Amino acid sequence: MELPAPLHYCGSTKKRIAGPVYTCVLQDLSIRAVTILINNAGVINIRKFWKTPDNLLTRTMNVNIMSHFWTVKAFLPGMIESNKGHIVSIASVVGHIAFPNSVEYCTLKYAVVGFNEALQMELMVYIFLI
Repeated sequence: MELPAPLHYCGSTKKRIAGPVYTCVLQDLSIRAVTILINNAGVINIRKFWKTPDNLLTRTMNVNIMSHFWTVKAFLPGMIESNKGHIVSIASVVGHIAFPNSVEYCTLKYAVVGFNEALQMELMVYIFLI
């Protein structure tokens, strides 16, 4: 099956990367706007929460939720301007049901679900501006 449009992969866990990635994608693909953003990132540390080193907590937070913030902030304005766009965020069942030995992972997947629900509500105003 052939895809109707080119795909571009980029990993973006830091704010300073998301903006340049956006610019790079537009230049590389010679397009006006990105119409589909797929946030599909996740890392997990399977261990007791209180035994997880701080650097792993920070890494998990950057990958599992902050990357969603930075990429959406970078790509959403173009979607709004072109009046076209979809944001697909891959969470997990643990965004709805918690499990032991993965406290930070569950917490951050709950955050992904909440972020998308709140963002959807915030964007509802644009439906009425079309």
